[in-house]
Amino acid sequence: MALRLSSWLPLTKQNIIPAYSLQKSNNNARINQHVKCAVSTQISDNQSRRSANYQPSIWSYDFLQSLQIRYADDKYKNRAEKLEKEVRCMINNEDAEMLTILELIDDIQRLGLGHRFEKDIKRALDRIVSWDNGHEFDVNAEEKLHVTALKFRLLRQHGYQISQDVFEAFIDDEGKFKKYVESDVKGMLSLYEASFLAFEGENIMDEAVTFCRTHLNEVKSMVNPALSELVNHALELPLHRRTVRLEARWYMEAPSERKHVNGLLLELAKLDFNMVQSQLQSELKDMSRWWTEIDLARKLNFARDRLMECFFWALGMVPNPQFNKCRQELTKVAAFITAIDDIYDVYATLDELECFTNAVQRWDLKAVDDLPDYMKLCFMALYNTINEMAYGSLKNYGENAIPYLTKEAELERGETASSILCYMRETGVSEEVAREHIRTLIDETWKKMNKDVVVDDGHPFAEPFVETAINLARIAHCTYQYGDGHGAPDGRAKQRGVVTDIIHDPGRGAPLARVTFHHPFRYKHQKELFVAAEGMYTGQFVYCGKKANLMVGNVLPLQTIPEGSVICNVEHHVGDRSVNARCSGNYAVVISHNPDNGTSRIKLPSGAKKIVPSGCRAMIGQVAGGGRTEKPMLKAGNAYHKYRVKRNCWPKVRGVAMNPVEHPHGGGNHQHIGHASTVRRDAPPGQKVGLIAARRTGRLRGQAAATASKADKA
Repeated sequence: MALRLSSWLPLTKQNIIPAYSLQKSNNNARINQHVKCAVSTQISDNQSRRSANYQPSIWSYDFLQSLQIRYADDKYKNRAEKLEKEVRCMINNEDAEMLTILELIDDIQRLGLGHRFEKDIKRALDRIVSWDNGHEFDVNAEEKLHVTALKFRLLRQHGYQISQDVFEAFIDDEGKFKKYVESDVKGMLSLYEASFLAFEGENIMDEAVTFCRTHLNEVKSMVNPALSELVNHALELPLHRRTVRLEARWYMEAPSERKHVNGLLLELAKLDFNMVQSQLQSELKDMSRWWTEIDLARKLNFARDRLMECFFWALGMVPNPQFNKCRQELTKVAAFITAIDDIYDVYATLDELECFTNAVQRWDLKAVDDLPDYMKLCFMALYNTINEMAYGSLKNYGENAIPYLTKEAELERGETASSILCYMRETGVSEEVAREHIRTLIDETWKKMNKDVVVDDGHPFAEPFVETAINLARIAHCTYQYGDGHGAPDGRAKQRGVVTDIIHDPGRGAPLARVTFHHPFRYKHQKELFVAAEGMYTGQFVYCGKKANLMVGNVLPLQTIPEGSVICNVEHHVGDRSVNARCSGNYAVVISHNPDNGTSRIKLPSGAKKIVPSGCRAMIGQVAGGGRTEKPMLKAGNAYHKYRVKRNCWPKVRGVAMNPVEHPHGGGNHQHIGHASTVRRDAPPGQKVGLIAARRTGRLRGQAAATASKADKA
């Protein structure tokens, strides 16, 4: 069964929004109108308003409503249930080896099937824990590190108590990992993934992170492509910090995984993925209709229209299909938070913010009279939506949520500053140092959360709530890993690709790099060819965009590249795909920038200096192939390849198809007869047809005769 997705969607879940009737809470009046915001947003005052110039939404209402819901028929459900029974028999097989069960559980979770086998996974892990007490696993010595790390990771993920001491067998007397571990790439990869489930104060796990990251970076270009793909994936972001649905999609696509994953399990994973996808598409269409009904995006045109991104956040927090109602409410809350955040941070004045804060704290319709028109729109929509959610909570669970939903918060703030910027201002350090400090804080916070997951700690929270809290951190990693995925969701800040091959192009001195990108909007890949920079290798991640780092192979606009940087593949006009510094061994240098004119000055390989627009892109590094002498042997037809590189057209028309004056083989029935086709002048009359030879009388005619006559007279 093929994995089919009509478009890229952030895998979420199902269910429909309740009717748009506006219910009331116990002591609040009902607004007798639809939630549609139809009041004018004209601002009567003359105060200047700021604008953040947010990008418009790339997900239109018509596009979302046009999504076709597939995989909703009973035949898919019946097939999935049959496959689920067979996989359940595999995981409950008590005669299977421990490594087989551990890898099966890992595959089930990474393929996004954990919601189907929660109880079975729990029973299998209980068997492993009970059998492990006081016993040593009988495993191959070459796989011991892999088995130990995999068991450690799975048990901690599911809240079991397991000590870091299980890795002491791989530690030498100096507290470092033994030398032979460096050659066990598969074991190091499993240990690296397990190290991100560490608790605070676990020195062995801290050493494991540093050790594995260092050596995996060294060997990733020397191992086979399948293993290199896994290593790069883990180094980019560890499995423990990835979202469930996106990891499932990647894991099904990865060729290295299809080789060892059970066929039935892979078929079930693809079927489940598409069934959940259809459910999420249906739910997204419902949420799109709700968002269009309240009409905030059009009326508050200064705010971010990010319904799709809010839906994606909700999916990341609660990915299991059965929690559709929770995702629905989270999407609504996130959409309102985004709009209100822009009111506070960008548009409103201080006096207006005080009035709005007071209205929300009072939660009283009478406070609406003091608000400007655009705030009335927002408050009315917020009031009705929150009361509707509270009514559902009261009806279904007997809990009035209004006191929690309207609790006072820190609303009175001006321009927000990032944590990195705050740390830079407080300590006076550089941005890179500040970023490293924030990464350390993130790692320490993850260790605290890992500790809270352990079931024996006696926390008062239910397991689904704890998992949702962990997923909130995961979706934050996913959204902001390559830029502002919420404020600028089109991926322009930075786009990642992977070098799949380094190839030789006949007639060109420099090798080419074939780079594969994920399409930003569709569920497909984009393949591009770059002139390779010195040092690029297969499996390398390259980043394109204004927020990409200054690393060899990355592509950035000139305005973001520091002066003195070595660059190649430089554009002359924005978007022309580079025309400067493209030959083997060549490079250009950034000399200066002129922000006022929006131009940059570069020094070309010839020594000439050129001024180009600062928006032109360039690749970091020097073109590969300088001084290259061992070029691959070229095949016959070198002249054709030489012309092709120079973008000239090599003739493609056969000679026999040309006219006689254009080619010796031309004319007639377009087929050469194999010998001279000119007929002798003295041929018999029956043969004297076609091209007849000229008379050889020696008589001068025309210009030749005139020239000869002049010569005689002279």
